[in-house]
Amino acid sequence: MSASTKRANIRAMAGTPIVLYGPGPSSVSHTADEYVELDEVVKASRIYTLATLDLLG
Repeated sequence: MSASTKRANIRAMAGTPIVLYGPGPSSVSHTADEYVELDEVVKASRIYTLATLDLLG
């Protein structure tokens, strides 16, 4: 996976497991050829909304 994130630092500081999720193929994340299909952005926004509502009760 070529995607980049600071997840290792966040987990080390907080000691909490994390979940990464986002639209687009990870094979092109943070590269010159990065792209995201609009329908994937819409789907991800729905998932973020539902997850937030579930967490907040």
